[in-house]
Amino acid sequence: MKTASPSKKSLSRILPHLLLALIVSIAAIEPNLAHANGGLDKVNTSMQKVLDLLSGVSITIVTIAIIWSGYKMAFRHARFMDVVPVLGGALVVGAAAEIASYLLR
Repeated sequence: MKTASPSKKSLSRILPHLLLALIVSIAAIEPNLAHANGGLDKVNTSMQKVLDLLSGVSITIVTIAIIWSGYKMAFRHARFMDVVPVLGGALVVGAAAEIASYLLR
């Protein structure tokens, strides 16, 4: 009686799944591996720096957009509807930094 041996094709398809299952099993057994050497603290610190930078950039962009819109309305006699796209874009940029701040905390 012959036993069926896995072919190379089926083994190559199953191997990534087996490796993933092994990694998940190890992580479940030893959760301290994920926190080794303060890796999570480094990621949090890096993300906080990026968040601070984005907040500063968004404040600058929103300020420039409001100044530009005010100038255009005051001296170029633009209607409010002419500057709404710029103010809408500034609102999206400003909200993006705050939403990211909310999600990371």
